[in-house]
Amino acid sequence: MYLNIVLPQNLGTQLMLDRRHIPCFCKIGGSKFELSFHDPLPEATGLIYEWDIKKVDQRVPAGAGGAYTHYCFATVSLKRTDRNQYKIIDLTFFKTSYPGWFPIIQDGEWVEPVSFHTLEEQAEIARIDALYPPVKLSKKQRRRLPRGSTD
Repeated sequence: MYLNIVLPQNLGTQLMLDRRHIPCFCKIGGSKFELSFHDPLPEATGLIYEWDIKKVDQRVPAGAGGAYTHYCFATVSLKRTDRNQYKIIDLTFFKTSYPGWFPIIQDGEWVEPVSFHTLEEQAEIARIDALYPPVKLSKKQRRRLPRGSTD
């Protein structure tokens, strides 16, 4: 993933870019992925490209009910590739749901998705799944179901 952003060319920006896990704010809506830096950092907003919404959603729970599916604080590590272009080395979103920090990119690669459920929730899901095993339908029963409703 790459970030296109216009940052001031000064010592403060250079010191910021030398750090890992820079605080930022991310918004994903439709096909647009915005990343913003706010005061006390150099204030700027840029667009991320070469990203995949399906991969992001596997790693971070999406919200609903607004213009953005993801609207959250984050941290990012960048490496300059061109004047206003940066490769994203690390990207982590913060959500108030468990576990809080959701890593997306680490060392330039997609990370393995983390579980959105606590250990207690996972145990309860496993217990319920054991109580209700999958039902095997006959051909006649499957024909009565609407098309595309079975796996």
